[in-house]
Amino acid sequence: MQIFGEASLRDYLDKRIASMNHEIEAEPANRLLNTNEAQYVEYLVEAYAIEPLVFSWDGMHLTDSEELIPADACPNLFPLGLDRAT
Repeated sequence: MQIFGEASLRDYLDKRIASMNHEIEAEPANRLLNTNEAQYVEYLVEAYAIEPLVFSWDGMHLTDSEELIPADACPNLFPLGLDRAT
């Protein structure tokens, strides 16, 4: 499932982490040594935090239906004997 539509969630999070790591590595050593560690961590958390997903469970509805699926469209998790020679 792709939450953001264009890319997978994993790719998005990996890019955020890489961006944060790049920012930290680009900081001059003197600035890091002279900065309060707790304040710097707080800054990074605020800058790179991701708002959690909120589902509107009350706004959801379910329906049921039955549909025939061609055997060749089934995942390989369900061996249907299509590869057997007859």
